[in-house]
Amino acid sequence: MKKLVSVTTLLLPLLLSISSHGQSTAKPKSISPPDWVRAIDDPNANYYTAIKQYDAYWKTHTKPADEEELMHRGTDEVKKHLKKMTKREVREQNEQTYYRYQCKRFENWVHENKAYVQKDGRILTPDERLKLWQQSQKERQ
Repeated sequence: MKKLVSVTTLLLPLLLSISSHGQSTAKPKSISPPDWVRAIDDPNANYYTAIKQYDAYWKTHTKPADEEELMHRGTDEVKKHLKKMTKREVREQNEQTYYRYQCKRFENWVHENKAYVQKDGRILTPDERLKLWQQSQKERQ
């Protein structure tokens, strides 16, 4: 019974801190997604236009730090910082988390679609990709 109580006393604060400070990739209410974020989900998006929008956006905004940079901080430093955060700082952190996630999504979208971009910036549809693959399979035989 003593072990159960001691384990509970150790885990309860940990679980509470995780649930209250967990990262969320949901869009904060105060943000209107930029065009480059909307391009990720738009099947008719122009590849080159989206990249220009992304580059232009980050010329006038501060790009959020990469997660790897954040992971090098000590656990104690992070805990102290989280306890001292104001509502404004929490909102800013949520926005940074959102943009960090969107940057990764966009960079992945660029990488995945690069092979399917036409000269005019149009990205091949899934059906066109399938036909291209089927044609390459026939040519191999």
